[in-house]
Amino acid sequence: MKPVDAKTRETIDKILAYAKRNNLDEIDALNKARLIHTPALRKEEAIELLTDVYRRLEAQGAARILKHFTEKGSGTPDDMYRATLEWLELVIHNKEKEQ
Repeated sequence: MKPVDAKTRETIDKILAYAKRNNLDEIDALNKARLIHTPALRKEEAIELLTDVYRRLEAQGAARILKHFTEKGSGTPDDMYRATLEWLELVIHNKEKEQ
């Protein structure tokens, strides 16, 4: 597991200080800020991620993906499958670069 980065640590410290000043439960304050990775948050993030991928895929359109990755506008179901996998790989790569 990676250590906590400085920006996240600073955010946590600010939230804990705010909670303490305002007599709030620290755990609830961190949870509200989405800084505790609960099972419910994991599920919510997974749904958000899958929804994002679905919307991106839908926006691209099958013919456009197929043409970009295979240089033809139509093809077999296997061609479409492979083009979609390449597209998904590119989406994942771009997301990794963002972080």
